[in-house]
Amino acid sequence: MFRIDLQSKTRAEPGDFSCYWFENQEVGLPRTKFCRFEIPLAPFDSGLDYEPQPVKTDIVIEWLPLDVASTQELDGLVVSAETHPSLEGSIYLGAAHNWCDVKTLQLRRIDDEEIEVAGEVVVELQHEGIGPNETFSFATRVYCDFSPVEEQEFWNMTLPE
Repeated sequence: MFRIDLQSKTRAEPGDFSCYWFENQEVGLPRTKFCRFEIPLAPFDSGLDYEPQPVKTDIVIEWLPLDVASTQELDGLVVSAETHPSLEGSIYLGAAHNWCDVKTLQLRRIDDEEIEVAGEVVVELQHEGIGPNETFSFATRVYCDFSPVEEQEFWNMTLPE
């Protein structure tokens, strides 16, 4: 089976960290503050002839339930899908949405607006028939936006009656 080999073809570029409030009464999820990482990858040639080259995509890691308001609160934090089961990761590649199993994210404060993220994800390419699953390790900086800080600013996914 064809192997993309992300580790040798691309690298993580500076990204963004943001927060949002979310609730869904239909599934019993109270209003909760979640965090999200969006980490772009440097453009690369995937080797897949059915998608435009170079590929421009992001690793998105979200649904991380952290009630944080500063980079100081993130300093030294280590998270994974194992320690935070609601955490989801994905990458759009090969004309498909591919899940990423987040093995680890290690966070280190750089200053009031940025943190360093060192991570390892397993990109599940096999499910969509793109190639074998691959481990991708990365380190980059992310700019942090902690708004909205008020619970009144939230996404409500309650279905109308």
